[in-house]
Amino acid sequence: MIGKGARWGIALWLSLVYRAERNRHRYYAGARGLRILNFHAIPHADMRRFQAIVEWSLDHFDLANPADIDAVRAGQPTTWRRDKIAFTFDDGYADHYRAARWLSDVGVRAIFFVVPSFIGRTIPEYLEFHHARGVRAFDFAVDPRSRRGMSREEIQELVQMGHRLGAHNYGHRSLGDLRAACDMRYEIDNALMAVEEICQVRCEDFAFAFGHPAFISDEAIRYLEGRCRRVYACVRGLNVPGLTPSFLLREDVLLSYPLRLVRECMVGGADDRYAAMRSQLLARTGRLPLQEI
Repeated sequence: MIGKGARWGIALWLSLVYRAERNRHRYYAGARGLRILNFHAIPHADMRRFQAIVEWSLDHFDLANPADIDAVRAGQPTTWRRDKIAFTFDDGYADHYRAARWLSDVGVRAIFFVVPSFIGRTIPEYLEFHHARGVRAFDFAVDPRSRRGMSREEIQELVQMGHRLGAHNYGHRSLGDLRAACDMRYEIDNALMAVEEICQVRCEDFAFAFGHPAFISDEAIRYLEGRCRRVYACVRGLNVPGLTPSFLLREDVLLSYPLRLVRECMVGGADDRYAAMRSQLLARTGRLPLQEI
C-alpha cells in the first residue's frame, strides 16, 4: 500500500524528470488536446479539496464546455495555445447537486452521467428496483460516503444551470459481461431513454460503467456506436483528433491523493501508465476523426 508521503514523492519525481512533456511528445506528437476529469462521490468533507482541484485547473488550462467536447469528438483540430479541460461526474450521487451549484457559480458547465434508476432512491431502493426485474445491479454501498441519488427536481435544476445530462448504464453492470441484445436494451437503451424523458431532447452522451476496456464487450461497443454520438471511457489521457480513441478519454480524480500528485497527473505526468489501455481502445473503437483545415 503506497502512503501519502510516497505519493507526494512520486509527484515530485514526475515533475523533476519532465514526464508530462515527454509523454506529450511520445503519445500525442506534441499536440495540445482536451483533458476530461471525472469525479464520483464528493462528500461534504472533500468539497474544499474538489474546489481546489477545479480552481487550479482553471488557472493552468483553458476551460472547455460540453460544446467543446462535441467539437473534439467531431474531429475539430485542437490548434490551441494550451490544453483545455472539462469536468464530468458519474453515477448521480446526491452530493453532485452541491458541486453543480458551485461550478455554475464559477462559470463551469459540466456533464453529469447519471444512473437513472438511482435518481430519487436510496441504495437499498435502487437495488430492490432491479431485483424485482431479475437483475443484480451494482451496489453503490461499496462507497459508504454516498447513500442516495439526486432527486429528479435537483437534476432538472442542474440542467437549468447549463450543465449537461448524460447516461451511465441503467443498473451500472459491467458491459464486458453482457453481449445479448436484451441486456444492451436494459443497460443502454433504458438509461438513454430515461435521460431523454427528463431533458426532452435526444441523449447523445453515454459513459459506460467502470470505464476500462475490460468492462465493455465488442457487442456493446457496436451497439453504442449505433445509438449515440459520444461514448466516454475512464482511461487517463489527452483527447487529440486523429490520434486517440474515438471513445473519449477521461481520468478519475481520487480526492484522497495528495493535490500535488493529482496536479501532476492532470498535466500528463502519468499518461504512460495507461498507454496499454489507450491502445486497446484505439484498436477496438478506431480513432477520433480529424477534419481538414
